[in-house]
Amino acid sequence: MTFLEKLKGWSLLLAVLTLFITSCDPDEPTLVPTDDFSNGVIILNEGTFSEPSSLSFFFKDSLLVRNQVFSTNNSGELLGTLAQSVYEWNDNLYIMVSNSNKIEVLDVETMEKKATITGIDLPRYFKPISNDEAAVSYWSDNGLDGGVAFINLNDFSVTSTITTGNGPENMLIKDNNLYVANSGGFGMDSTISVIALADKTISKTITVSEGPAFIREVGGDLYVLSKGVYDPAIMALTDGGFGRISNDVLEADQTLNNNPDKFILGKTNGASTDFFFLRSDGVYSGTISSSLGGLPVYSQIIAGSFYGLGYDAEEDLLYVGDAGDFASPGKIIRYQTDGTMVDEYTVGVAPGSFLAIGR
Repeated sequence: MTFLEKLKGWSLLLAVLTLFITSCDPDEPTLVPTDDFSNGVIILNEGTFSEPSSLSFFFKDSLLVRNQVFSTNNSGELLGTLAQSVYEWNDNLYIMVSNSNKIEVLDVETMEKKATITGIDLPRYFKPISNDEAAVSYWSDNGLDGGVAFINLNDFSVTSTITTGNGPENMLIKDNNLYVANSGGFGMDSTISVIALADKTISKTITVSEGPAFIREVGGDLYVLSKGVYDPAIMALTDGGFGRISNDVLEADQTLNNNPDKFILGKTNGASTDFFFLRSDGVYSGTISSSLGGLPVYSQIIAGSFYGLGYDAEEDLLYVGDAGDFASPGKIIRYQTDGTMVDEYTVGVAPGSFLAIGR
């Protein structure tokens, strides 16, 4: 055998070994997930001012994650910067890309873009009102006053707006009223605006702890998690709070320190509903009973510093986002609702929001 033949043989062997080693890398999936986005969890990676936002998808059947889903399914287009939230409605995904001043509308089954809604500065959260209309909270270009924009879901146009308090965030519909939590944005606020949907006017304002951002309904009462607001005097966030509103009256309120955030509801058992939220030292859990007179007791179930929190009702699992250094890819960790870790996966930068999809 000539030297050249030997060299070709060694080159072929080296190529085969390289392929084998690469395919057996434990950090890489051995299976390729399909483009069937019918059963899994969407992870919205917020990114930073310099790192673009992105979408990841966790396939529950194969237990694999595919990253850069938006770009892959839209000819390499970037999602934008500082994507805030994602919502599914009538087979569409609505992604609030806050710093890019737009809402991307995707087909939920293919992740392909159907429309882009513009004309809203710093959109935050989406709330459907009917099959034809939705409300979007926004902060305005200064990140302060803001309000709610009403969207025609047939042609994706902005039909009207109404000014609320500063920095409106999560919204809730009850008794044909839209309740809007005014977090303060880049300033300060401590109110819930009540918008009568019949004529789209503010009918009432309810005062709660500083920085209300999340509002949920359980047993006819509204529960509000306030994050606190930035106080230049102390160069930090003030304490937040946890409150219960009954018949539009704040019936109970308590201070919450350590940067409370990401208040979500879990499983409902009869008259009781589980809830979860983040603090700077971990994930907390409690149970709300419809017969509760005051506020529920809660306790820490997971220790650590996290950025995102979500819940998959089908599997009764928590999804927790770890942003790490906010520059490199973050990770998601799945937990049982008692705090037992299940597994973890690498995703995009700053995983902040989750949305379970099941068909």
